[in-house]
Amino acid sequence: MKKLSLKLPHGQMDSRSEIWIGHHLPRQIKRLRLGGRNQMGRAFLVIDLVLKHSASAWWEGLRAAGWQVEIRWVRATEALKSLSSLEPIYHWLIQKGADRQSVIFAIGGGTVGDAVGFVAGTYLRGVRWVSVPTTLLAQVDSGLGGKTAVNHSQGKNLIGVFHQPVAVLCDSEFLRTLPTREFISGWGEIIKYGIALDGSLFRFLATHSQRMVHEIFEDPGVAEYLVSTCLKLKKVAVEKDELDQNGVRAILNFGHTLGHVFEAETGYGYFRHGEAVIWGMRGAVRLSVLRGLLSEKKGIELDQFLSSFKIPPLPTGRSFSSRLRLLKNDKKSTSGVLKFVLLQGIGKSVVDQAISPEEIREALRWLSQKKGVKN
Repeated sequence: MKKLSLKLPHGQMDSRSEIWIGHHLPRQIKRLRLGGRNQMGRAFLVIDLVLKHSASAWWEGLRAAGWQVEIRWVRATEALKSLSSLEPIYHWLIQKGADRQSVIFAIGGGTVGDAVGFVAGTYLRGVRWVSVPTTLLAQVDSGLGGKTAVNHSQGKNLIGVFHQPVAVLCDSEFLRTLPTREFISGWGEIIKYGIALDGSLFRFLATHSQRMVHEIFEDPGVAEYLVSTCLKLKKVAVEKDELDQNGVRAILNFGHTLGHVFEAETGYGYFRHGEAVIWGMRGAVRLSVLRGLLSEKKGIELDQFLSSFKIPPLPTGRSFSSRLRLLKNDKKSTSGVLKFVLLQGIGKSVVDQAISPEEIREALRWLSQKKGVKN
């Protein structure tokens, strides 16, 4: 088991967040810093329904450690990430008497973490919460960092708060039963770290990725290595730019600007998040070539690598004007100026704000000629 500590200069309730990465973590709950101050109390578990069997070890472990446990099941679709869908959860917390000393647990993938983290950040103006990410994507990315949000019809994650969990618990046992598409979705975020931040990680992925997409869950040691490597990279960015204000954390959005557009225009159901990010990275690579930051040869090499994963194709018939409108509504834009994370090389990324609509149109036209592969 590995432990990381995230130091939080703007932490709301504690000065740090503890990150635990390992196997069968419920057996070790007594030694984990789940309450923020090592105390037991009331735990309100919000759990994805698909985990009804595999998550039982968590509430049993908490009860054995002395916690009083309340449980609520949710369907972890993008529909959960709306203000109307969260109203029953607020009502449940009020009805059960959750107070400022209670701890909310989000047990599920990124959708559950985003939504339940948002509830924790807004209920009683903020209560402590623990992130238990159960998908590969959530373990390597969204489970850490304190970005909590719900969607709006005009864009993804437009309504949210920064609210850091007091602990993040990444248990590789959850990865053993993930469907292939969920693995590939997580792989999209892992690749993002390699291409944008860590050349050595990318070289490892380029050598082993096709095999490990199917075999990572068979080796907890490999899963622990990949999750901890990605979270170390994210930890550095979050500590330097917790509230996403000085541009350091923006590098983590490589592939996300266009990726969020593709998710929004398809109703947040056609693509898994990481699948859309893979398409978004292909677009960002092409923009990097168009801007003269990346050589044509390197751009082709990267696109060939990204195109090797089985993901759905981009939908046809989408207008450029509607996509441009979604881009300008993106939370990363400032006064209508678009921000893209682009590449100068593997592991070398920059935030470029001088992208013209014509360059975006050309990149989208280029992407429209490419194919995804359905599973």
